[in-house]
Amino acid sequence: MTYVDAFLNREKNQIDVVERVNGKRVYNSYPSRYVVYFPSAKGKYTSIFGDRLDKYETTKHEDFAKEKQFESDINPIFRCFYDHYKNALPPKLNVAFFDLEVAWEAFKFPDNQQVKIRKKNK
Repeated sequence: MTYVDAFLNREKNQIDVVERVNGKRVYNSYPSRYVVYFPSAKGKYTSIFGDRLDKYETTKHEDFAKEKQFESDINPIFRCFYDHYKNALPPKLNVAFFDLEVAWEAFKFPDNQQVKIRKKNK
């Protein structure tokens, strides 16, 4: 299972992910996770500068926007990838090559100048 693309849907508070499973395209949705760390004397977390921090976490963009006074954590899509795909194998890429000719005459399209696409022989 490998992801191909993802979209953060803030209205539905979810991340829509396109995956490739056994050569087939599969669509999945995961709840979004928004995380922000803020200074706190009794915080359980420590910043890279040694400051004590507490964490605020929510799955709703609206709540996150209200609480976000300080710098937030990573992008929710990257957090989703980390949570769900950190041990996944990389996808087998499909490679294509286009050879475009540059000879051109205005308003003239010769019949022998056609784009030909063929499958790669294995």
